[in-house]
Amino acid sequence: MRVIALILVTSVASDAASAEMPVFTADGWHTWRVSATEIGADRCCFEWYSGEARRTACDLDSRHVSFGSSDNVIDESAMIQVYALVQDGDVSKIRALSSQCPVTTKTDVADMGFVESDDSIRWLENFVAPRTKMSTHALAAISVHGGANSLNMLVDVAQHDTSLENRKDAVFWLVQTESEQAFAYIERLLGDT
Repeated sequence: MRVIALILVTSVASDAASAEMPVFTADGWHTWRVSATEIGADRCCFEWYSGEARRTACDLDSRHVSFGSSDNVIDESAMIQVYALVQDGDVSKIRALSSQCPVTTKTDVADMGFVESDDSIRWLENFVAPRTKMSTHALAAISVHGGANSLNMLVDVAQHDTSLENRKDAVFWLVQTESEQAFAYIERLLGDT
């Protein structure tokens, strides 16, 4: 397995020169960086040693998705790395991890550079509705994007999506953001019941 240590150093100039989401023309893993929420910047895979969490590489090829964050491991980069696996021209997996989180995969990963959060969110929106196996992963990725649009998108899905599962996922990820806006929405939601 290849270990890809995506500890990416980007300058302010290269961040400012970001473009819209590219079209994926080749099969394989594609990745891009976006600004992250505070919670998203720490998302990685962990192992526990004597009660202390330590980062470990996330296997992109694994059928199981298991990631989290830890107060023991703080990522100061404030960036996340979004991964999309294209197979036979279709996106079959989506993952969003800290840009400092090492990953493993059996194939190469095409790095698309920095992308504006709003452009990435618009791309991920395509996988939310109608509900598919990708919807929960797209919502999880959206929840860690920096900026107001990620919260607005989650609230919109929680309020209006025709899929009950999407609405439940959106509420779950809203709570995980730990934002005041999300908590205010949850309070209103609970008050309506």
